[in-house]
Amino acid sequence: MGYKILAINPGSTSTKVALYDEERPLLELNLRHSTEEISRFAGVNDQLDWRRGLILSALREQAFDIKDLSVVIGRGGLIRPIPAGVYEVNSRMRYDLRNAQMKHACNLGGLLAAQIAHMAGVKAYIADLLEKEKAAEKQAASVSSAAGEALPWEREDAPGRDYQSTWNQF
Repeated sequence: MGYKILAINPGSTSTKVALYDEERPLLELNLRHSTEEISRFAGVNDQLDWRRGLILSALREQAFDIKDLSVVIGRGGLIRPIPAGVYEVNSRMRYDLRNAQMKHACNLGGLLAAQIAHMAGVKAYIADLLEKEKAAEKQAASVSSAAGEALPWEREDAPGRDYQSTWNQF
């Protein structure tokens, strides 16, 4: 049995879930949510338990036991500005995701990852790549960087960055 990764990407009208064995995809699901389903909830945070239930049910239907997971990773949310990267979900991040000024389903990514990871007895992370995408656009626009030099986001990217210490820099 390899390293099992559950990736969760909540959006406005769907929750995408992917299961990997190392880098090999085992399962890719797009759990669609109708307007009627979403409208039952007063706010995005109120969807947390419902979406977690949908994910867990979908995994059970595929005969996957979450106790076989090695890690859970969620889509980064609209939290404080942080460098692009992978961050372990901690209590400060959960607070920021729940209380973010901008309300969007992507804020549920880290919360869902944390809850499912807790149930599975593994760690939860988010991948916050928006800054990386912006950096890539800037890099493509100005191709004047020295040949062979690592791109800025390659130098910065360190899996499992500490959210609290990064947050304290801002």
